[in-house]
Amino acid sequence: MSDTLDTNWRRDLEENSIIRELTKPKVPKAFRSYSIPDEVRCDVGPNPHKLENQGAMGSCGGFAISSCVEQLNTIATGGDRTQLSAIFSYIAAQKITGSQLYGRDSGSTISAGVQLATTTGICPQELAKYPHPVRYPNQAERNKILKQSNYDAGEPYKIRSSVGIKSYEDAKNWIGSGGVISIGIAWSPRFKTENGRKVVTSIARNGGGHALSVAGYRRNGNMIFINSHDYFFEVPPALFGQMLKHNYTVAIGLSDMANPTPRDLSYLKKSRKKRLGNIRELW
Repeated sequence: MSDTLDTNWRRDLEENSIIRELTKPKVPKAFRSYSIPDEVRCDVGPNPHKLENQGAMGSCGGFAISSCVEQLNTIATGGDRTQLSAIFSYIAAQKITGSQLYGRDSGSTISAGVQLATTTGICPQELAKYPHPVRYPNQAERNKILKQSNYDAGEPYKIRSSVGIKSYEDAKNWIGSGGVISIGIAWSPRFKTENGRKVVTSIARNGGGHALSVAGYRRNGNMIFINSHDYFFEVPPALFGQMLKHNYTVAIGLSDMANPTPRDLSYLKKSRKKRLGNIRELW
């Protein structure tokens, strides 16, 4: 599916009552007063987030929620980068929504993805690998992907709480204290390439919808998005604020803790030279 014409986040089928419930809690005051790192990097270093490509399937919602849970697990364990199953996340989220989506490559919703990660978790990728070549699984394959043992294997990788992300400050404080954000936005924004990086220069006002995860920020304040078309990109603070105000946007802060408290992310804050070594900091 085209990176510029994504319509696989099904905002038209979002359960608004569930979204309201998920985003009702506010970012705790403790997160606002916590001394957050000057940067949180999911994109560089000796153990960065692994980029993946959804290809010609409408599975961005599956990749977005699995990337969120992967990052939370990495933070909670101090560095374990267990790959979780995007295809399980996609198909299982579709099944939560029901016959409007399940059984064909018709996209998924963020609310169903968060429900899945909250109630059962997401199984490791090795138990349900993404199809290559990329194609929507047939009924027998879906039954195998969604077998009970895979649901059971998701138990260690569960989301236990959520908050509403209403501002850039909410987002930075949440991520800087150990959280992640599952977000759906109008697609596609305009980009420029700056020092080898994709940086948003203006947001999309209409068009399709795309689900992504936000898992870091740079020293200059730019938020770092993980895109399931095999690249990271940055959104400057003012434009991130515009995204949050857009009527398409859904932004849910997620934590693996039932009662989230700020976490020490100092282990992610290594010197630039040590972190990068001889590898150029590009994507």
